[in-house]
Amino acid sequence: MFYYTLRRIDDQIYSITDEAYVHAFLITGDKQALLVDTCCGLGDIREAVREVTNLPVTVWCTHGHLDHMGGASVFDKVYLNPADRRLALKHSGKYMRIQYVKRILRDRYHFTEEEFVPGKRTGYLPLADQQTLDLGGITAEAIYFPGHTPGMTAVLLREKRVMILGDACNRLTYLILEESGSVEEYRDVLLSFREKYYDQFDYALVSHDDEIVEKEIIPNTIEVCDEVLSGTDDHTPRIFFIYEGILAKNIVEHRPVRVDGKVGNIAYHKDKVFKKGYNV
Repeated sequence: MFYYTLRRIDDQIYSITDEAYVHAFLITGDKQALLVDTCCGLGDIREAVREVTNLPVTVWCTHGHLDHMGGASVFDKVYLNPADRRLALKHSGKYMRIQYVKRILRDRYHFTEEEFVPGKRTGYLPLADQQTLDLGGITAEAIYFPGHTPGMTAVLLREKRVMILGDACNRLTYLILEESGSVEEYRDVLLSFREKYYDQFDYALVSHDDEIVEKEIIPNTIEVCDEVLSGTDDHTPRIFFIYEGILAKNIVEHRPVRVDGKVGNIAYHKDKVFKKGYNV
């Protein structure tokens, strides 16, 4: 059974989408390929990679959540920011990954435990800020982008002028988790990112909902953070999966799309607006 859907973003960038609608991204250079994230581990994602290329593959996981490193165990070279190693260990088990896919699919879930690959518990190589990888004609650069998780990492494809944001800055970025940072800290990260990298990409790729987003997601999300800090956001209490949180800007039903038409939003915890430090 083939568990993934392939979509060609351009001649060297592909999205690989699993049954839970999570996107990984495959970039093919002249010498090697880079797989950014590995989805939930339902089925062997290498089957999808082989549909595109037979080049040697290096894996960069943007962060340690189960829907991004769930399929990592089938690869030899997997990189992750060390700040997320404990998180990845916590999320590696099949039970958590199965429950996540069940919550997404609900009555459409029909898979068995045996269809999930084992979790990767150890052996991650360190992924550092500004670490680069020459794919042959394409240079990938890891960009430290904490907030959603302590080790969250974006990936710039320099020659392509494409930024893979993953969950670092999404249509709805979750800051509601125990491991998430405060709104104030996240705003500072966004401001630094905008100053250093905003002129280096033309559009971005995210891990949920439609893959492609306009780069204005960065200034728009900064604006949302400013509203939260000043107390002028929509401030809508809501349950996100099993987590209590506050929705900064109201969204349409069943999708993380703002009712005002802008892209960029956050869900945050009432006790993590100005609080400093990360909890892991």
